[in-house]
Amino acid sequence: HPRLPAVPYLVTLTRAGAQEVEVWPISLPDPLPIIPVPLRPPDVDVPLDLAAALRDIYDEAFCNLSIDYRELPPKPTLTEGDLAWMEALLTPLRTEA
Repeated sequence: HPRLPAVPYLVTLTRAGAQEVEVWPISLPDPLPIIPVPLRPPDVDVPLDLAAALRDIYDEAFCNLSIDYRELPPKPTLTEGDLAWMEALLTPLRTEA
């Protein structure tokens, strides 16, 4: 078995009847991938845009009202690199409020 990369997140997909697992390694600053959703033959895979799906869920669930982005340190604990990325992303949003 190949070793999995040392990243905090993995998207995995196993097709029915297959022994292999498809893996998309993701670090926090990485964009979420578009993954193929397998259907039954003879239908072809359908693309699922994980970033778009997460944005829709975030908006529909009003997560912006329940998550305090000013809370430090964030939970879960981030690496120094991920924390710097998060700060660069959130600093402009904090000044808008």
